[in-house]
Parts: sequence; C-alpha cells; structure tokens
Amino acid sequence: MKRPLCLLGIIFLCAIPAFAQREQEIKKYEDALAVYREAGDRSGEASALTDIGRVYNRYGEREKSLEYLSQALSLHKLLGNQREEARTLSFVR
Repeated sequence: MKRPLCLLGIIFLCAIPAFAQREQEIKKYEDALAVYREAGDRSGEASALTDIGRVYNRYGEREKSLEYLSQALSLHKLLGNQREEARTLSFVR
C-alpha cells in the first residue's frame, strides 16, 4: 500500500522544480515586457506577450496563454508585422 504514496511523493517532488521553472520564465518575460512598455517599444511588447503566452501554453494553462497571445496578436496586427502574427498564431491551440 505504501507504493502509491511513494509514487505520489515522487510526482510532487518533480512538480516543484517545474513550477519554479515556470515562474522564473514568466518573471523574465514580464520584466522584459515592462521595459518594452516603458520604452514605448510596441514590437518588443508584442514579442514579450507572445513569449509569456507560450510559457503558459507549455505548462497547460490554456486560458492564461490565450489571454497573452490575443494581446500579442492585436499588437502584431496593429504594427503590420505579419511574420510575428503568424508565429504567435502557431502557439494558439
């Protein structure tokens, strides 16, 4: 009977580093987003939004991912950046 608990413990211990990794990635892109916004760099802002959405997508947080990706898409369209618009769309699942 102790075997399933042991497996759950292993899964839990594996989830902690993954959560920390996710938080580090998001923080890095949110910091970049703040810098781009402060500088008025709309293209950089859109790229950072795409990257944040991509991280949430990778960790299975679809709603959060779509929230950031839709903001990025709007900016890419506004800027006429079709290449980045297509790249962002590739992360929408």
